[in-house]
Amino acid sequence: MVSKEGPEVRTSAEIVSSGPANDQPAADGLRLAEAEDGPGLRWFIRRGGVVLVNKGFRTKGAASAWIDSHGYALDWRVGYLFRLRRDPRDVVIVDRSGAVARA
Repeated sequence: MVSKEGPEVRTSAEIVSSGPANDQPAADGLRLAEAEDGPGLRWFIRRGGVVLVNKGFRTKGAASAWIDSHGYALDWRVGYLFRLRRDPRDVVIVDRSGAVARA
């Protein structure tokens, strides 16, 4: 759930260990292992109301390639906003302040 302060911030390990939010599968078709980690990340993954702060991308080009890598699992995509098949939550690439990446 998104609070007045902004989206919830968690790491991918916290999501997997704590289980799914809102009875949704945690990291089911989302290729988190293929996202980058470490210092220098400028773009992050927000799924539903959760921003993954330990996984992301250094460039928007890398983020775009990662989105494309989902292949058939990708239901639809508009820029850096997309949805996976059988998952009701939107996934979006955002910056540190939560602003959606623009093409």
